[in-house]
Amino acid sequence: MKRLSLLSIRMLSLLALFLLPAMSVEARTVSLLVHSPKGKPAELRTSAQLQWLMQELSRKSIREQGLHLFNYGHFSSPSRTASSKTWDKRARNAAQQAASLYSSQSSDTTGALFRAHNFFKFGQVYFLDRDAYRKNYFLLGLTMFRDNNIGQAKKFIYSGHLLEPTKDSLNDLSGKENKVLKAMRCHLTKERPATLKLLSNSKDALIQLNGYSVGFGEVTLSNLRPGEYLIRMERAGYRPWGKRVYVGSGQSRTVRAYIGRSPRARLYNSLCTRLLDSKDPEKLKDTLNFFAQRLVDSKSEKTEKMFAGCFKGSGNGKQGTLSWYIYDKKAAKPIRQGRISIPASTTGRMKKLSSLLKTMSLQTQSFDIKKRLVFPAIPAGASCPPLNSIKLAPPKPRVRIPTAPVSPWKSRVELGEQFAFTLNYGFVVQGKVLGYKAKKLKLQVVSKFSKPFLLRKMTLDFKEVKTIKKLGNKTSNGYHINERLVLMTVYGLMLEGVLISDDGIRLTLQTSRGRETLRWSEVKKVVRRDR
Repeated sequence: MKRLSLLSIRMLSLLALFLLPAMSVEARTVSLLVHSPKGKPAELRTSAQLQWLMQELSRKSIREQGLHLFNYGHFSSPSRTASSKTWDKRARNAAQQAASLYSSQSSDTTGALFRAHNFFKFGQVYFLDRDAYRKNYFLLGLTMFRDNNIGQAKKFIYSGHLLEPTKDSLNDLSGKENKVLKAMRCHLTKERPATLKLLSNSKDALIQLNGYSVGFGEVTLSNLRPGEYLIRMERAGYRPWGKRVYVGSGQSRTVRAYIGRSPRARLYNSLCTRLLDSKDPEKLKDTLNFFAQRLVDSKSEKTEKMFAGCFKGSGNGKQGTLSWYIYDKKAAKPIRQGRISIPASTTGRMKKLSSLLKTMSLQTQSFDIKKRLVFPAIPAGASCPPLNSIKLAPPKPRVRIPTAPVSPWKSRVELGEQFAFTLNYGFVVQGKVLGYKAKKLKLQVVSKFSKPFLLRKMTLDFKEVKTIKKLGNKTSNGYHINERLVLMTVYGLMLEGVLISDDGIRLTLQTSRGRETLRWSEVKKVVRRDR
């Protein structure tokens, strides 16, 4: 029974190794896509606006149901997306470490905050966490303010306020620190307004400023507050584009973006053509299943709901007809289709799209399009508190406790024992440890095998050593288990490997081709004991 139980345990462990990848948690995705096949620029712009409205209306409901909105970063190359994910993860870890250093008023805070700031810059094209980025800006500014560097403090705190215009403080900061943030916000409203003109080679590209959508294709934003802005442009079937731009007080800047076609552009552009040609219900089902699997990252995501809309404009392209197709994996009727008219007004479009989203069990939320980036103004005649009147406590000096230097060899080797050292240069030395001091180690090695043994001492530096392996017990023939030997056999063949076993009659070596067992009577001589 014991053997059966052990066998069953082994079999279960092997099955787990094969099943774990299949059982890994996959993100359940909602794809909301609106396209205009072979449409004019006005029709493409309208379809992009409809797609954005659907995303904004359903974003909260998607999040509450534990689902994820389709990420346009997938239209970029997989390597770029993976790289941005890596930088985003590094940024979060670095920001968390920097925040803990700031709370302890450590003198190492500035370097840690700048490290997190740089990591955020690399990942913000695909992954923008406004709250984490804003907090890092504020902590950087407060650190500069604490060091009496008011100019740099303004630059960072201003940029932090621009990420969330309606919020003026952080809950986990002290009263004095929040007083600095509020004073800076007041001074920001007094700065001369800046102008930013954003241009894209694609007229239907969605333009986002600090994560907020501000228009399509070409946008001129005036009366902006000075500071650093995160610009992102995206279009379905194209590679996302992003850049950080600083606009000073009273300045005017123009930013041009070129959005390149994605390798998936042909697949996305064929969406409506194939759906409109699918007259048969079974063919339509196969087409929707195909796009539901191919548009997302199949390794980590799975489409749960998909909306595909094909817009055909009339007149000036601002109104027209939307042929829609819904794929809902868990619905009683997974495949549905229909057609609705799209008006030119934004309010009318939102009503039509809200009814479509409700058929997908997605509740809609109302939002004000025009006031999302409005920065609240200070009442006329109000004065801002002088920044010089606020003082923050200086950082605590870092206390270094002197400690005796510990040799890196101490926990790795034992005096008088036999060890094998693989060096960075690609060869192995082995022998008896005579002693060590700091990073230097004295070793007694065998340079040649002859009678009598010629013993030689050598010194190793810790930086030169790649791996350390302790040799086993000494055999009756005078060799150690795990020792590397080079043998010449009576047949004229050279055999090199690590000694696995030696009973005095036979020995076994682990060579590059596997294990080799031979008799000592077949060994002509031991050529070397080290390499």
